[in-house]
Amino acid sequence: MFGRIAAFELRYQLRQPAFWVSFLSFFLLTFLSMVIDNVQIGSGGGTHANSPFAVVQTMLIMSLIGMFIPVSIIPGTVLRDPESGMAGIVYSYPLRPLPFLMGRFTGAYIAVILGFLGAPLGTALGSFMWWLDPETLGPFRPGDYLYALGVMVMPNLLVTSGLFFAVAAATRSQFAVYSSLIALLVLWVTSRQLIDGPETQTLEAMLDPFGIVASGQVMRYWTVFERNGMLVPFDGLLLWNRVLWLGIAVVLVGLALALFRFRTQPRSEGRRRRLAEKAEAAPVAPARRPPAAARRAAPGAAAWRQLAARTRLEAVGVMKSPGFLVILALGIFNTTGALIGMDQLYGTEVYPVTRVVTNLIMGAFSIVPLIVLVYYSAELVWRDRQQKTHEIVTACPVPGWVFVLSKLTAMTVVVAALFTVATLVGIVSQLLRGFTAIELDLYLGQLFFFFGVPLMFIGVLSILVQALSPNKFVGMLLVVGFFLLTIVAAQMGLSDNLLIYGSTPSVPLSDMNGWGHFAKAALWFMLYWGFAAGLLMVLAHRLWPGAVPAPLGQRLRGLGRGWTPASATLAAACLTGFVGTGGWIAYNTHVLNEVVSNDAQLDRQAVFERTYRQYEDVPQPIITDVKVDIDLYPEIRRYEARGRYVLENRTGQPLGEVHVLYSPDVDVVDQAIPGARTTHEDRDFNYFIFALDTPLEPGGTLDLSFTTRQENPGFKNDGDVTSILYNGSFLNNMEVAPFIGFSRDMLLKDRNERRKRGLEPLDRMAKLEDEEARRHNYLRRDSHWVGFETTVSTSPDQIAIAPGYLQREWMENGRRYFHYRMDAPILNFYSWLSARYTVATDKWKDVDLSVYYHAPHAYNVPRMLDAMKKSLDYFTAAFSPYQHRQLRILEFPAYQSFAQSFPNTVPYSESIGFIADNRDPEDIDYVFYVTAHEVAHQWWAHQVMGGDVQGSTLLSETLAQYSALMVMEKEYGPDKIRRFLKYELDRYLRGRGGEEREELPIYRVENQQYIHYRKGSLVMYALKDQIGEDMVNRALARLVKETGYRSDPYPTSLDLLRILREEAGPEHQQLITDLFERIVLYDLKVASHTVERTPDGKFKVRLTLAAGKAEADGEGRETPLPLDDRIDIGVFAKDPADPGFSAADVIYLQKHRIDSADPVIELVVDREPAAVGVDPYNKLIDRNSDDNLARHAPAATLPAGGGGGAQPVSR
Repeated sequence: MFGRIAAFELRYQLRQPAFWVSFLSFFLLTFLSMVIDNVQIGSGGGTHANSPFAVVQTMLIMSLIGMFIPVSIIPGTVLRDPESGMAGIVYSYPLRPLPFLMGRFTGAYIAVILGFLGAPLGTALGSFMWWLDPETLGPFRPGDYLYALGVMVMPNLLVTSGLFFAVAAATRSQFAVYSSLIALLVLWVTSRQLIDGPETQTLEAMLDPFGIVASGQVMRYWTVFERNGMLVPFDGLLLWNRVLWLGIAVVLVGLALALFRFRTQPRSEGRRRRLAEKAEAAPVAPARRPPAAARRAAPGAAAWRQLAARTRLEAVGVMKSPGFLVILALGIFNTTGALIGMDQLYGTEVYPVTRVVTNLIMGAFSIVPLIVLVYYSAELVWRDRQQKTHEIVTACPVPGWVFVLSKLTAMTVVVAALFTVATLVGIVSQLLRGFTAIELDLYLGQLFFFFGVPLMFIGVLSILVQALSPNKFVGMLLVVGFFLLTIVAAQMGLSDNLLIYGSTPSVPLSDMNGWGHFAKAALWFMLYWGFAAGLLMVLAHRLWPGAVPAPLGQRLRGLGRGWTPASATLAAACLTGFVGTGGWIAYNTHVLNEVVSNDAQLDRQAVFERTYRQYEDVPQPIITDVKVDIDLYPEIRRYEARGRYVLENRTGQPLGEVHVLYSPDVDVVDQAIPGARTTHEDRDFNYFIFALDTPLEPGGTLDLSFTTRQENPGFKNDGDVTSILYNGSFLNNMEVAPFIGFSRDMLLKDRNERRKRGLEPLDRMAKLEDEEARRHNYLRRDSHWVGFETTVSTSPDQIAIAPGYLQREWMENGRRYFHYRMDAPILNFYSWLSARYTVATDKWKDVDLSVYYHAPHAYNVPRMLDAMKKSLDYFTAAFSPYQHRQLRILEFPAYQSFAQSFPNTVPYSESIGFIADNRDPEDIDYVFYVTAHEVAHQWWAHQVMGGDVQGSTLLSETLAQYSALMVMEKEYGPDKIRRFLKYELDRYLRGRGGEEREELPIYRVENQQYIHYRKGSLVMYALKDQIGEDMVNRALARLVKETGYRSDPYPTSLDLLRILREEAGPEHQQLITDLFERIVLYDLKVASHTVERTPDGKFKVRLTLAAGKAEADGEGRETPLPLDDRIDIGVFAKDPADPGFSAADVIYLQKHRIDSADPVIELVVDREPAAVGVDPYNKLIDRNSDDNLARHAPAATLPAGGGGGAQPVSR
């Protein structure tokens, strides 16, 4: 019986539209992800699109999306008979429940697997398309697909199938099944938010039913070589995850078998029947005549009362339904989980300002109103027909538009109620954290308006689609498909919001600038799509199925007949408004501005390169002096700049031409060089060539004067410029002033995009040994150290700041002016900021310190001032005197998240430090750290500036990382640095997997952030740990003395290594080679350990280690190296990963020479340990640092010994 039933079920499912829709949908999704560059799953960088890593990632993600296959197939095995009325016949046969139900489940599960096969088929077939770049593909390996199906996909689909099977058997409700799907997704997302961090990785991996976290843990540090050639091994975390969830799947199926009963009615039907019988037995109240006023009311007024009544009926019906309450509860749960981990950086949370809270709610809660709109709009449209009451309802004396409009108004009320609940959750989360500066206007604006109104456009579309759809499930599928299409439209090249229904420009929020100018564009688009939605509602009314629904074709043919004056007027008004607002938007976005897709922008870069790269090596004068006067108009987002360069010929030969290049976004109003004429003018790319009447001799100078302007007329389609703002303008000279000569900054960098456009490969940076490239710094090739002066004007209520010292401040013609001048040459890199600032001041010796900040963001201003003082203390003592008489931090809006160091001036985003919550002493104080890092750049970049060759950012970013770490260590102690190093190690190892070309040793770093930032911290801290802080600082002080302010040639990483080797002596030469000139990785592990109490009350600790060392090439291939290194061995009274760990918990921490693969370390210590470890503070680059520490459970509570004394017994 089992086999026949399973075969019958499979044949039945293969004939259903749901099966073929699933198969084709998954085929198209994965096929398009292979053949469209901008839609990628699992690949990118140097990882092949069909690599084992990409195949596994694709199948895992598709199996998550693939829950929609079993949810459309599996419940029918239980629900099909009662819903079709066949249960009485089917259940009358002498069937045994086990083979009957298992047969149906097995056949349906096989259909689920077959439906999912569209995904691997689409991926495999897509990899053979002839137009793909062959360098992005590896060999076709069919075993990878089979492995991913067997290990990842089939268990995942069995888990979800078992869940839906059990819920259907228990509830006999399709909606309960849908709710269980939503619950599973919400719980999965929320658990990942709540259980997140290095210490909870194993728990997070085991709780993931899809294996995504477990496989991610295994592959998180894989290099490009490993990703392209290895399958995730079926052992460890992944094996136990699969075993656990396969067991749970079996339990769920067993639960379904236990709960199933041969009955013909769902429990809910029986309950409804009993309620109906009770209602029939109740006495009937006499009919009541309506009030006279109501009887005399005008037809129009009655219709509006009917609309209100229908709206109330529909809305209350939705909000009282169990499904709605379940979805709402899950949304609250998901939002609460997001709010618990409040916008963390380095694990440190921020104050719950309303801007952050609303952004988190929009991310975590957004799925709830979308589900409600899609599902309940279908329920509201189809409910009367499903209950067989549509003929009665439509016969009532109610205008047809009331039935249609009430659906929309009810959904609007429901969505508003949802956002009200979300707002209350956000406010409660703020109050529970002791935060009372609640901004209700931001909740209303962000959630109800800018987020809620576009959602209602989807609701209108859903009502129309359901009115036209042959059944509600097809309608829901179409609406969900449209929504997914809007998400990927931009990646597919469709980025014009005028053409994507309901699409509006983003409205990023800033505490400093509010909604700023972004709101204007969004409002116009919302009005535009509002008219479109009104037109769609009129069409829904005209095409609404009547008492006896006519075929769709018949309804469409009758669309031109039967218009009432009211409906015709409304449609004409909506159409007129739609066309009118669309014309105004088109004028702003296409005439005053441009709509440029990402591909079009890349094409423009390619044209620029083909046209002007021929001039890259043409000798040019350099800039020696800069004066720029700039007028900022924040209220209209405009600036105008007038500048003068002094240019000097240092080429050693006469120059007959000067090439001038501006940012393509700026308007060049005027420019002139005395004694020169313009021979080439390209205003599309802003490239100009001046021919000199008399060649400029070596050592000669000339002036270039220029006037530039940016007006930002109207509004843009999206991604509007954020330099000039109502409050918080921040722009630098790269935007305002010209380059001299060709600039490589304009070139297309991505190697895949270059190949597509027929461009030759481009080196990221010149080789370290390139002497010609050393003549320039890596910021720009047209200047060295320049004199600088600027006058900046702004609105009267704002303060404008630029590098330099304030010479004069005055008011003139209702504007505020500031004149700044530098007293010594600086890099040709400067900026202007303007905002309504509050200013906090302090002093360090004779240096004026100040923080310019948004008044409500005073939380960390004292911490920033303190960090500036302590940084100046350390850096001046260790390296050289500070070169300026002032140092300023300036807050700018959260549209960008970085801090950046200019001469004596540090712009600092409101999103990364000003609202950090540092009240927990266990948290990493990244405000202190980032401030120290930016202050350090006053030495590393603004004194020692690297040449335009490999390794240059080692001299700026890596040395700034080291300097900030030293200030942090002085402030918090070395025991608190472990957590920071753990984060840096994790980010470096993850960064290796995303490498586009090849990883290079740090002394040849090519502006790869995961190397110069993340690895840089680890390398410099390990160097300091091995040779001593004094020796490192002595070398860096020499580096400043010998290369500070040097140019032509600029210093390189070879200068740093030379000085380090000279200072460190012969015993540390191999260490310097390993850290800087090679890619060296360790594999250290506590294989086992024992602790024995000795007769004298001490403890003998024995550690057996597993140790290895390897060198990796640029793709990650590893070659073993002999191990002979001094490595920390630690014994602790508390695990260093635990909260509250401090220096008092260190029983023993000393270096031991490790020179074998399985060394044994024996120690005698005074206190019983709670943890032992090798390299416990993560100073070395260990591929798996999670096993460096081993916990030890004490046998009993023992009195603490004195101090941390220990005697090593053997090494």
